[in-house]
Amino acid sequence: METDLSAVALVAQVEPWLVRFAEVWIGWKLWLSDWTAVSHPVLHAYLGVLAQILFAAFARRGLASWWPWLLVLALECCNELLDWSRALAYGSAGRALAVETAWDIVFTMALPTVLLALARCFPRLNGGVAAPPVAGA
Repeated sequence: METDLSAVALVAQVEPWLVRFAEVWIGWKLWLSDWTAVSHPVLHAYLGVLAQILFAAFARRGLASWWPWLLVLALECCNELLDWSRALAYGSAGRALAVETAWDIVFTMALPTVLLALARCFPRLNGGVAAPPVAGA
């Protein structure tokens, strides 16, 4: 058990700014959940879809592209790393947090995965038809 305590102390001492940032981030997430009266898992699902659509729009890519989906996954992994950094600093990491992390990733990625699959399997749902061939190319 001393190894776990030394890891907690190491995280808290080496990266205190990360722990403070994680506290602010988690506080913001709790505030958003309370303010919208939307449960934590549903909020993950909504924000995953919103992020995928925004990433696709800003990158000027369709939902059939892997890039918006991968960016949502990367953003969700960063979110979970912040949750873990705070938990490690306070010694509250364990099996329950691992299960919660897995469910958060599932809830966040479920709808973006469905949108990606639908857009790739049915291109007309993605806003159009195949591009016509370019003359002289």
